[in-house]
Amino acid sequence: PTDIKKNQAAGFTPNEDLIQETARIKSQRDLIQERIKKMEQGRNQVAKNVFDKVSRDYAMQLRAITDLLNEKKNLLNKELKNLYTLREKQTVEISRHKEILEEAKFRHYLGEFSEDQYKEVEEYESREIQHLQSEFAKIHSFVKVHEELFDPADLGLAPNSNNAGAPEHQNEPEVTKTVTPEMAQAMKAQ
Repeated sequence: PTDIKKNQAAGFTPNEDLIQETARIKSQRDLIQERIKKMEQGRNQVAKNVFDKVSRDYAMQLRAITDLLNEKKNLLNKELKNLYTLREKQTVEISRHKEILEEAKFRHYLGEFSEDQYKEVEEYESREIQHLQSEFAKIHSFVKVHEELFDPADLGLAPNSNNAGAPEHQNEPEVTKTVTPEMAQAMKAQ
């Protein structure tokens, strides 16, 4: 029961089984892809018949595992969309509470709110903001876990995009773009 609460944010509980299964399948797919690359490098070490037989076998394995991975990614994508929506709602709520706090502070400055009225609003809104920011952090971590199961191309990113623009952008804060795999496919089609 405590694990469920810990792995829950704003009513969202990640599907741990789906995440683990997808990670396992992706790992298998990556292993097959590595073996295919290695096979190409060692092409001259075996007879053409042997190479062709092994090549067909790995191509068949790769197709099967990729189909299975794509099925899992479709399910994950639905969760990811929900997470993006939740993250946006949390952002709006945090902004709303910050605005209420700012308004109370200004009304106190103007003399409309007494010190006690301001402190009451400040305590309540600060607690709300802190709670919402904690939920936002959980949601953001869930988004990262889900996004890591997709290939960069699925999310409309270049491979190894984490290193892109290296030195000049190293100290800038990380920005997570909300791009679903469907959006990435639509961008590719343009």
